[in-house]
Amino acid sequence: NALELHPATAEWPVNNKPGNLFGVLADRADRLLDKLVNDANVTQRLERWLIERMHTGELRADLAARELGFSRQTLFRRLRDENTTYSETLINARRRAAELYLQGRRSSIADIAYLVGFSDAAAFSRAFKRWTGQSPQAYREHT
Repeated sequence: NALELHPATAEWPVNNKPGNLFGVLADRADRLLDKLVNDANVTQRLERWLIERMHTGELRADLAARELGFSRQTLFRRLRDENTTYSETLINARRRAAELYLQGRRSSIADIAYLVGFSDAAAFSRAFKRWTGQSPQAYREHT
């Protein structure tokens, strides 16, 4: 593919700082982001919310519901409509985050335990083995 231009076009003045271009592009990006967020199902939105706050320990369902724009009961009903529960989503979010941290190989098992909301590495290791059938160390070695 090629584009052939008349030689005179090289002399045309170019506006290097179009005033409205940033606004147009920013508006478009905001609309695309809103569409992505709104298109995600409630389970995905909740999981994202949980992963972002996991290390804080503030994972209460009422707080999640409020920040996602639902009442607690509406959140539970929407999750039930998607064939899951708050507890199952929390477990899946912890497992997914732990797997990503272990694949990254930058954090110790104890640090990962803290980051995914466990009080100690032993409890995390037991839970991880229940989720995946292998210890965190074995998982790390095989990924």
